[in-house]
Amino acid sequence: MDLLTRIKNLLKKHNINVETELCDLESSNDLFQIFESITPERFLHYDPECIDGIESYKYVFMQHVDVTLGEFKPTNISVSGSMDTTVTLQFEYKDKKKKFSILQDGSSWVTDSFYDKLNNFIQKELQSKYLTLPTSDQTTAVVYLPKKVANTINKHYMGMSSADDIVAFLVKGGLIEHINWDHTAPDAYNGYTSEGETIATAILKAKLPAGTPYPPNPRIDGMFEMFTESTPVNVHLQNKKGETPYRLALTGDSVFLKQSLGKTSQDCISFSKALSRELLSINPEILKIIEPMKDSLQRAKFHSHSSFYSVLFSLEDNFIISENSFSIEGRKNTEGVFYYEVFIQKAGNGNNTILKNFSETEVEDIQALIKQYCDNTLWHDS
Repeated sequence: MDLLTRIKNLLKKHNINVETELCDLESSNDLFQIFESITPERFLHYDPECIDGIESYKYVFMQHVDVTLGEFKPTNISVSGSMDTTVTLQFEYKDKKKKFSILQDGSSWVTDSFYDKLNNFIQKELQSKYLTLPTSDQTTAVVYLPKKVANTINKHYMGMSSADDIVAFLVKGGLIEHINWDHTAPDAYNGYTSEGETIATAILKAKLPAGTPYPPNPRIDGMFEMFTESTPVNVHLQNKKGETPYRLALTGDSVFLKQSLGKTSQDCISFSKALSRELLSINPEILKIIEPMKDSLQRAKFHSHSSFYSVLFSLEDNFIISENSFSIEGRKNTEGVFYYEVFIQKAGNGNNTILKNFSETEVEDIQALIKQYCDNTLWHDS
């Protein structure tokens, strides 16, 4: 079930009218396009760099009022003050005078002070709230929804804010595919819980609900397959205690996890073989990192599963990815900007993990890490 269908079902469940003609919808997984298409009367999209005088705030305020569909009916709206300091927005609501004191300080933008005052008022006085949607530029987009609906969408479809939130959701039976990973921060999906667990180690230690949403596979097997194929979660990260998912899987009953997390590289190739391109075709952006590191990488064993966009190597024969290895992967973000993801780990010590993104201008920083790794000086316990 795609995101559009899930959002429509949620809205219908709460008796919210949705448009059925979606001829302009380019993506069924883009929240901005979804709400612009199915709830246009609740949807507001504008450029916040629009304040050319204090009267502009009256217009911006009324735009937000209009999408409440009559739930919010302020009267006698007026503005005063100065663009250089503070703008005061006054109105009456339910026969009471209200006032927003908005810090402006000469800015031509709708300031955070306005949003803070408006959202605090809405939270206290009304049954619905504004849900801010992701946009691809400086514009702002909100949709006005009942608080329960907005909170559900924010939690399950706009990403999670922490590793604890992700684990709690999954342990309660939530589905991996119901998390909007595109809007979940890396510090959440590849960070640590308050108890020092990674997403993978926490799930392996948790008591999961009975049954499986991934038949015929058991729930735990299906979850890890989903993590690997459909999410940015690194399933090899060790926790703060130095326990890797592979080592935890060895204590469990899942043959699938023991094999997939403990997959060894039995057909390693040498550095010279890797560069010869007889077996591998490596991205030029990655080649420019490793080619100058010939002296350091002579002893390295390159994983046979390296590919055009990634290389994986170790100083050990038949190594396991999570135990002692170094990987470089070329990626592009949602704006199409190329970057490198570097993952280095030596199992057994929670401090011996590096998972970091580098820009194309930071090639020398990656090369410095390669030298340290190959010289056995990267970790303090080496």
